[in-house]
Amino acid sequence: MKTKDFCSNDEVRLLVAAFESGQLPAAEFKHTAHIAVGLAYLAEAPLAEATERMRRSLARFLQHHNETGYHETLTVFWMKLLRHLAAVRHSELPLWEQINAVIASHGAKWPVEAHYSNDVVTSANARQTWVEPDLIPLPD
Repeated sequence: MKTKDFCSNDEVRLLVAAFESGQLPAAEFKHTAHIAVGLAYLAEAPLAEATERMRRSLARFLQHHNETGYHETLTVFWMKLLRHLAAVRHSELPLWEQINAVIASHGAKWPVEAHYSNDVVTSANARQTWVEPDLIPLPD
């Protein structure tokens, strides 16, 4: 199953379906796959709806694989950042090319550190609820 370097929207749809059904092994749902699924959700719905779908899908995926680790602030942060990147930098591209472009620019990056202090992002509160960045606000 491809989780990056997509060649078509069909490949993206296959990843989303495997993720949502739990058929994607937990070990393969790395950062780049999160980006791909998040952008796919944002291509189909506004931010609030896409973020809610990501929450529900992550909860099901984690439960299916008997995993823990959901983090509300990181989920919302990435969905907001992905929406911004797709709209401002890559809006003219088809979905699969948007995903490849964002993975190329942010697949190995962890921009969370620029926006959050370690104490805030690692707090129990941030794991359970959305916490606004304490260092640099997210772009609109």
